[in-house]
Amino acid sequence: MQNRNLPNPNGDVIRVYLDKYGYFYPDVAVPIDKQVFLRPYEHVKDADTTGANLYYYFTHNSSSLNLLSRFYHVPGNADTDKVYNDVEDKEIAAYTSAIHKMVLRQHADKYVVFIHGFNEKDATADYDSLRKKINEGHYNDKRRIVFIEIYWDGLRNLDKKIRSAITIWVHAQNNSRYVGLALRELLDNLKDRLPLVMITHSLGASVGTGALFNCTSKWRPLKDERDQAEMDNLIKMRTPDFPEVRLGMLAPAMPGVNTFIDFNKRSPNITAQDNHIYPIVIGYNPYDYAVSKWFLSAHVGATTLGCNYDTTYINKLIVPIQFTTKRKFPILRLQEHELLYYLQDKANVKKFLDDLFL
Repeated sequence: MQNRNLPNPNGDVIRVYLDKYGYFYPDVAVPIDKQVFLRPYEHVKDADTTGANLYYYFTHNSSSLNLLSRFYHVPGNADTDKVYNDVEDKEIAAYTSAIHKMVLRQHADKYVVFIHGFNEKDATADYDSLRKKINEGHYNDKRRIVFIEIYWDGLRNLDKKIRSAITIWVHAQNNSRYVGLALRELLDNLKDRLPLVMITHSLGASVGTGALFNCTSKWRPLKDERDQAEMDNLIKMRTPDFPEVRLGMLAPAMPGVNTFIDFNKRSPNITAQDNHIYPIVIGYNPYDYAVSKWFLSAHVGATTLGCNYDTTYINKLIVPIQFTTKRKFPILRLQEHELLYYLQDKANVKKFLDDLFL
């Protein structure tokens, strides 16, 4: 049976895989011992920073780092930190080269980036459904698109308990800031400066906005001073500059005010007139059980809209579209959160995509 999650399944899709700290997974030809990768030492906890951490895995396993450096033709005689960072540069270069070749082959004049959210069951199927909606709407008929699918460690609530969901949600939020900065670097290195459409679901909105501008006000300071200093340095990275950026967010799970207050902080700061992110299309459902005030956000700060920054300037940029999804908890009037259910609202999906592509 064909593995649907293999990289680059057809001629117009590039799949990018990132761990929880925004490190790029190497080519599938480089073996990774899954057991050691997930649990690098005995009694490791799921929330431990060393587990599922590509940097830790390779820099603490010399044989694995040697295989990695040889594959990417990086000299292995330097210190481990430099070797790994040099490999990261090669991985980004490999992605940007593949995307450039695809642009030339497709005669493409647009990028579309998909970003999934927290507790995602099958991002591949969701991305396939999104792409099908785009093709059915004929948005890809004349203006050929290169699709870039982002797969990141948004964490899974495997025991399906509410308490567990709230616990790992905090970690997933933190992961999103690292992944957003990694995506920023990838986008900034693309060779063809084409118009960009970014479509996110749920916590993917935190990744997408973090890639496009500095959402520094919404992040709590990191407990470790060294980690915070590293984060402050990463935020200084230049944000990607495209001739046009359209941002669509379905059920965004993020704070509105503390996200958009940094809208023009794009390393370096730019004027409002030079900020090419327009429009920002918000697909929301006030009865969505996961991001409404009824449930998760009351405890951890997510908002129904993800866009309640009420200055005149921001309101001019935002296009809110109210969706209806399948009932989840009828007694509480709560509805489904998964992307699949948003895509079933045909009329509002059309409005959402029209604003992003027409």
